[in-house]
Amino acid sequence: MSQPSETIWKGVLIEEAFENKEILKHVTVVRVDMERLEGETGTRILHFDKIEVPEEKIDTVMRLGKKHIGSAWYFHLVKGSVMKVIFQGKVFTAEKHEAEKIRDVRKYGISLGILEEQMQFERLFDNPYDD
Repeated sequence: MSQPSETIWKGVLIEEAFENKEILKHVTVVRVDMERLEGETGTRILHFDKIEVPEEKIDTVMRLGKKHIGSAWYFHLVKGSVMKVIFQGKVFTAEKHEAEKIRDVRKYGISLGILEEQMQFERLFDNPYDD
């Protein structure tokens, strides 16, 4: 029996961002798309895992995520109007209406070397899988 969507976090993680893939044991992979990162030409094709995380596993997933994700990577999870963006050693939480917080998350990602066009968080609130 599936859980109500308000108890499920949805998002995307890129498998290649993790050297230790233990996190995959704690998420449900709904679909895998293979594509290149936005704004990068000639780069390798990556595995974009469209994932679901039940509320009771969110703390474990965030802990493993911030521990094992590479230094210039992030992944996001969305539930309703709340988004969590997980970087190495740091987790940001922002609500859809918090434009300043969302800008701060983007600035932090840019400081790590992530391209701005790879962090269009605003559209992910309504489309966590970025389809």
